Amino acid sequence: MEVHMALTGISLLVLAGLAAVGAAAATVVGWRRFGRLRIPVRVVGVLLTQALVLLAVGLAVNRSAQFYTNWDDLLTQAIAGGRHNASTPGQLDQWVRQHDHSDSAQPFAFEWRPDGWADWHLAAPPTVTVPADYLRNPGWRYPAVLVLSSAGDGWGDAAVTGLARSAETAAGPAVLIFAHTTPAASVPALAMALPAQLSRDLRVTGHSWALVSSARQEPLARQVVLAAPGRYPALAVVPVGAGRGRPAGVAAPKGLPVGVTVAVLGTPARTATGGPAVVPRAGSTRPSGVESLRAALLWAIRQLPAPLPEPAPLVRQVHTPPGQPSLLPPRGSAAVQPPVGTANTSA
Repeated sequence: MEVHMALTGISLLVLAGLAAVGAAAATVVGWRRFGRLRIPVRVVGVLLTQALVLLAVGLAVNRSAQFYTNWDDLLTQAIAGGRHNASTPGQLDQWVRQHDHSDSAQPFAFEWRPDGWADWHLAAPPTVTVPADYLRNPGWRYPAVLVLSSAGDGWGDAAVTGLARSAETAAGPAVLIFAHTTPAASVPALAMALPAQLSRDLRVTGHSWALVSSARQEPLARQVVLAAPGRYPALAVVPVGAGRGRPAGVAAPKGLPVGVTVAVLGTPARTATGGPAVVPRAGSTRPSGVESLRAALLWAIRQLPAPLPEPAPLVRQVHTPPGQPSLLPPRGSAAVQPPVGTANTSA
């Protein structure tokens, strides 16, 4: 039977602790042995014990703070650390500053075209919104919410900036990613490639995102959560298309990792273990269309940590000389203009 030890699992922490205790015991037992080799053996024993103690402490701290939620995060960070500026976040900050003409009065939405997005098998490039104060706080990392929808969910006519503004006012700032999926949508891309690309382009937190899914996309959302343990500890499922209440057959996803909080609009939020979560009742008892999506966004953002004041590159104002074209958006990003008819997102 294959045994997998998660980076934040208790098994690995216990193993590291036992190894430290064993190394200390072996050092004590062999302290007066090995003749002429006893000095080198003592040095090796002490150093090995210290290293294992530090490893155990580091694993305990990582388990508590969730700096690295899985081995892929750790390996990716280690590889990126050897490349010049490979892990520098906020590569689109300059472009956002040049194209956001709202004077940071409201969230800014744009069409995001990162490298390789066509391989994700989405119906269109994702739409991303950054909070109104994103550029005013160049040293902050923001929580993120990924929204999965399809053509039949009735969210296509929603004003993205209106939804983002309403959610930010009521629940706090967050980066929102609206992904319009197809039946061939790539689970690894949504679980790992998309977060990795966005973590380079914008200043978002490296873990603890939220996932919002329509009821039609619930199987896909469940696979995404399972494929990226620790990335999406909060999942909201939005019943749509039934007009009132919770459509028949919509149930909270089963078999999710322990610690994942799940909410289906119109029902109490629950943890992956089946127990009630320490969160308020999500949404209205009669969610419909854009209002149900707004309620899900409010719930999801409230599950996330506040923006973190972590070191990030400073973005300076860039003035384009008169008559000169502005810089092209990196990787084909394009600003999204709010539609003329803004959907009513008030509760």
